[in-house]
Amino acid sequence: MAETAGTQPKPNPDATEEEKEDGIQIDTETTDGQVFVEVDADEMSVKVTIIPPQDEHGKSVVVEDVRRVLGESGVTHGIFDDAFEEMEPYLKRMAEENFMADPIEVDVAGGKPKADGVDAHLDYLFRKTEDEEAAAETPVEEAEKKKGEEHVDFRETSEIENIPENVPLVRKVEATMGQSGTTVRGVEIPAEDGKDIEVKAGPGVKVSAEDPNLLISEIGGQVIIKDNEITVKSIYEVKGDVDFSVGNIDFLGTVIVGGDVKEGFTVKAGEDIVVKGVADAAHLECGGNLTINGGFMGQDKGTIKCEGEATIKYINNAKKVEVDKVLTVQQAILSSDVVCQEIVNVAGSKGAIVGGKVIAGKAVNAATLGNHMATPTEIVVGALPGVVEETEKLGKDITAMKEELERNKKGVDYLKALRAKDGELPEVKKELLQKMTKAQVQQMAELNQMTTRFQELEKLMESQDEEGGDKTPAKVNVSATVYTGVKVKIHEASRMITEELKYCTLMESEGEVKVGPYSG
Repeated sequence: MAETAGTQPKPNPDATEEEKEDGIQIDTETTDGQVFVEVDADEMSVKVTIIPPQDEHGKSVVVEDVRRVLGESGVTHGIFDDAFEEMEPYLKRMAEENFMADPIEVDVAGGKPKADGVDAHLDYLFRKTEDEEAAAETPVEEAEKKKGEEHVDFRETSEIENIPENVPLVRKVEATMGQSGTTVRGVEIPAEDGKDIEVKAGPGVKVSAEDPNLLISEIGGQVIIKDNEITVKSIYEVKGDVDFSVGNIDFLGTVIVGGDVKEGFTVKAGEDIVVKGVADAAHLECGGNLTINGGFMGQDKGTIKCEGEATIKYINNAKKVEVDKVLTVQQAILSSDVVCQEIVNVAGSKGAIVGGKVIAGKAVNAATLGNHMATPTEIVVGALPGVVEETEKLGKDITAMKEELERNKKGVDYLKALRAKDGELPEVKKELLQKMTKAQVQQMAELNQMTTRFQELEKLMESQDEEGGDKTPAKVNVSATVYTGVKVKIHEASRMITEELKYCTLMESEGEVKVGPYSG
């Protein structure tokens, strides 16, 4: 609330409500002109209101009166040089017109705001705007672009750029010092200095000899930025399809496929995978992010394993899709087995999940779940996605392997007993014994591996139970319809949808899956 001071600041019990709201109470005990100073609550602005004399005998206000009242109000800093020049003609007119004149208001002073320093930051020099890229392209480059040679996503910002050797990549812009401010009453307003950052030159990057804040590429390849460390890593790029002319790919860096990944082929990358076409019953595995512009046709054979984030146009009949971070599907997930450690987003107003099983650690977001035909669709959200399912499957596999091993053992024991009785086995049975013995060794090795994995999963679930029972917040957001035939499981609670639900959010509460308003 602004402070108000006047030439004779006596309370006026007869002041109007409007005058009280404005913080000005005219002193009716004098007929002289009056000066009121209003200082804003933060002491960063000052307004002067000048009231004319109340009758022809009253004394008019002069500039010296205004200066005196400002001084009495403690306003000593930031006084505008031209404020008094501005008010002089009005004061002259007020003196001539006397009590017939109108009051005037003049802004006379302003504080100096503080200016906090700017934090140090990185200027990414290798990133070009679309206009800059178009201007720099030659006719040859334009022709190559039509063939599929164009910029794609890179790790941190979903844009991969092929950087040549000795190209300026990043310049560190130093932090600036803060500039303190001052109120109109001379009180200092402290400012904060900008914060510094440390930038590191990783593999494939060097510090410029002329500028210690400038990093330059040592090799051509992909720029990766993580925790202010700048690295250049090489990229393996396939201009067309991954097929028999190319073969399977197993590469430590980033793989970019300009066309499709054909049925049965495998692409492995230590960093990102970008497929500009369709992945058709293929096997994709990457340590970074995955992008499939044309979608994934699994044919109940194709698999995906992504340790970063995945963006896919659609997923259809995938045998298995595993994503460690966020999975974004632009159209639909159809009859697929999907496991995501964080969030599954089926984007768009028509984004649908129909059939199959989708498991997410934190949330599933979609427009619709299931369809009018009540196609069985299972949605699971909660901590440790897929662990329970893997444990159950592994348990069944271990049981089946033990039964097979027992049958094999009985066959081997029978042939050994026959050999001990007759002294020698026929050649056919001798070969059969060798095959069964070799198979027994392999089965025992596989059983040992499965048992070890089963024990690891059990310990993982036990450790979660021992953490005090805290559960990961989990929910299912549906912006349109949940159809019948959909089963939703959140933590240990489950619910079969028996009637259509509209625009809702499903969450676990008191051991049950409950339906609430859509919370997006």
